[in-house]
Amino acid sequence: MRLVQTRCKSEFAVLAGVLIAAVLSFAYPAYAQAPSPFGLLSEDGSILRNTDAPSDSGAEDQSTDSSTPQTAAPASGKAASSPAPSAGSSSRERAFQIQRAIASDLLDPGVTDEIQRRVTGWISRLNAIEVSIQRGNLTSDQLLALETRVSEIDKEADSFLKAARPLLSSINQRLDGLKVTTDSNQAEPTSESESLTRQRNSLEAVQNVLGSFIKQVEVVKIQAFDLSGRISVQRRRAFVDRLLVRTDSFVAPELWRSAAAEVPKLQNSLKLLLIDWYSLIRQKVGTVPAIFILVGFVGALISIWPLRRRLLKHADRQPDMPNPSAIRRSSAALAMVLLATAVPVVFWVAFHYLINFLDVAPPRVENAVSGIFTSGTFAAFSLGLATAVLAPSLPDWRLLPVSDRTAQRLYRHILIAVPFYTLGILMSSLLNVLFAEDSSKLMVGGLMAITTSLFVMRGLRIVASDRDEEEESPDDVQTGILSILGWIAPLFWGGALFSIGAVLSGYIWFGWFVAAQLVWVLLLFGLTHLLLQFVDDALSSSFKYGTPVARALRNSMGFKSQTTEQVGVVLSGVLRLLITIFALFSLIVPWGFTTGDIQGMFRPILSELRLGSLRFSLTGIFGAIIVFGVVFSLTRASKRWLEDRFLPKTRMDVGLKSSISTGFGYIGVIFATLLALAYAGVNLQNIAIVAGALSVGIGLGLQGIVNNFVSGLIMLAERPIKVGDWVVVGTDQGYVRRINVRATEIETFERSTVIVPNSNLISGVVKNWMHGSSLGRVIVPVRVSFDTDPEVVRDILHAAAKNHPKVTSYPPPDVFFMAFGESGLNFELRCYLPDINDFLVVSSDLHFDVFQRLREKDIEIPFPQRDLHLRSGFDAQAHGPRVEAVDIKDIEKPE
Repeated sequence: MRLVQTRCKSEFAVLAGVLIAAVLSFAYPAYAQAPSPFGLLSEDGSILRNTDAPSDSGAEDQSTDSSTPQTAAPASGKAASSPAPSAGSSSRERAFQIQRAIASDLLDPGVTDEIQRRVTGWISRLNAIEVSIQRGNLTSDQLLALETRVSEIDKEADSFLKAARPLLSSINQRLDGLKVTTDSNQAEPTSESESLTRQRNSLEAVQNVLGSFIKQVEVVKIQAFDLSGRISVQRRRAFVDRLLVRTDSFVAPELWRSAAAEVPKLQNSLKLLLIDWYSLIRQKVGTVPAIFILVGFVGALISIWPLRRRLLKHADRQPDMPNPSAIRRSSAALAMVLLATAVPVVFWVAFHYLINFLDVAPPRVENAVSGIFTSGTFAAFSLGLATAVLAPSLPDWRLLPVSDRTAQRLYRHILIAVPFYTLGILMSSLLNVLFAEDSSKLMVGGLMAITTSLFVMRGLRIVASDRDEEEESPDDVQTGILSILGWIAPLFWGGALFSIGAVLSGYIWFGWFVAAQLVWVLLLFGLTHLLLQFVDDALSSSFKYGTPVARALRNSMGFKSQTTEQVGVVLSGVLRLLITIFALFSLIVPWGFTTGDIQGMFRPILSELRLGSLRFSLTGIFGAIIVFGVVFSLTRASKRWLEDRFLPKTRMDVGLKSSISTGFGYIGVIFATLLALAYAGVNLQNIAIVAGALSVGIGLGLQGIVNNFVSGLIMLAERPIKVGDWVVVGTDQGYVRRINVRATEIETFERSTVIVPNSNLISGVVKNWMHGSSLGRVIVPVRVSFDTDPEVVRDILHAAAKNHPKVTSYPPPDVFFMAFGESGLNFELRCYLPDINDFLVVSSDLHFDVFQRLREKDIEIPFPQRDLHLRSGFDAQAHGPRVEAVDIKDIEKPE
């Protein structure tokens, strides 16, 4: 049973993904054309919905050309005489044809004429658009169509430059290789063959032709950028003018009487629309299919809510699960939003394609159907988002930090407000379809503006009450949503009051627009919060220690658990930044900005930026970062293979292995950097010039860092100090564990780490016990009494050294009679070890063995002797203590 539930959940997840893709592919064109998600305003102030299917490029060109003056006709006619693509061809196909022409022989007159006709056509079209703009009196739709045509020309010009500039650079390089070399001692230049001369002349001709085309296209791009900005300014000015149309006040009696008188006309219009649609369906497919289509349409509308409730049961929110994980809570909330929106979207897409497939969708009917399903989708999405974020009956699954009482009150408030706003969207759409008079549209707009503003203010009061409860119980955990919304709550209050005031003062369209933006901001805030929470939880849980992602990073790139978690945090931050940027752009879209405006803002940054003679783009920079990351990852993986697999199988010492591994890492980083710079289009010669200009600053400010880096390279090459060596630096000694770019890490015998700059190791005095070889010497000092035979002591020390397995036989151990000491005879045992790392162990073993052998021979190890002078009595007070010779051995120890 559990397996069946898991499979059902996965199938629903796949279905949700497919639905999202379908919605985006279907709704994006209309969304890109609309300055507001709640509708457009016509010239007379009426609300219009952009549900008409966009016309093809040929019809668009024809409609725009008809508005152009006759002075532009000759240019247009000349451009039209060229072999141009068909009317339905896209800008991408035209750009591909230009690229194919560039790739062919540019010395062919037909090819050059074709490119010249293209460029001339662009210039003619831009000139015609500029004349139309100067003439003025253009509607928003016409300005949007002109802006679209300018954007297409700009994209085609971009495609031309992307194909032409690399070819021109290649030709310049080949011409540099064909230059005639001259010697200063020769009076005349060196002669060349006829074939080289012919090849150079051909390349120079192509260089001139291609350079001329590039300059013309760059001028086209400049003109297109200027026209796009001017069109955007005019379009936004027209948008503001439509919002500020002065109408009757919402409380004016004339408005109410006019709207009430139009109700019978609207009823009759709706009835005629349904009759005409039914007649069209019956004419196309017959009576029985027409009845089935209408019944299916009504049945779909009725079954949306039951199917939605049934589908929400698969959102995996289990009431009996206490304290669910963060990723489970956020993923269940996101699944609930998707499943709640899936049913109306599926019905919308299916019915849309059905009536278009049967060719029974006249524009008015399609607009009406789209309005009905748009309002249903809005209601389903809004309620699903509220249920997912607030979770009124499941506090453990709640995403917003609000109390149970506030969540339940706010959810009930949303249940009442959403149907009212949905009804407003539906009424606005139907009034546009039925060609209603302005009085009816103004009545609906004003009523919706006031009710929406009142609902927003009521919701703000509910949220404020949650903060009051929090202040009354300061010991409780913070649950106030105003910690998130507090800084924008005054803006919502001001917007709601302004909307009501605008409606009452005769600016109904402006008031309705402001109220709609309040709802849009609230929906966007809820969805953004949900997406940010899901991204953060998903990446945090995916990159934790022990997860498959963490194991893959550890096995392939050697990342530690903390490093993998840091990677997850960085990726989460990047995705959160992208979501936030998208949300901010979505906020400004309803205010007259289109996706074309936003793309125009970022196109120069993404395509090409100039810094002096340097040309780069953000896309190139991101691509260079990806290239660097891939090459660096391959370098890390190869370095790990060297350290773990290949180098341990060789006979090289530890220091040489470390030098090879470190050098390989440096080479990989340098190679990755060079590849990234080349991908970004950065000329290394320019970098050398910049580096030369910064050499003074580097010499002064970064002298120490550069010195340490070069010293590290010297140590890796000369190897005076290697990883694993036992070194003594000043008062510190220990083993070299790592030679880094700036400093070397030395681990002392107390397990502490000493960081020594590389320059100190190169320029200072360092004692290396293991330089050249690990052979070392041990010295054991021995003192015996004066009555001991020195020959016996020498034999004992020789025997102890020869008996130890880690003492070398060659060089042989030696015993030296060093001196007649104050307390005895001083000897030294000097022997050699094959590995100096055994110094302490061997020295200790020899001391134990020598002591045992001396005890067996009854050889005394003398105590040091001292003379003690003691004074007593009167002489002690006058002259100090009397001195007597006492042997330390005769002094008894206290019991």
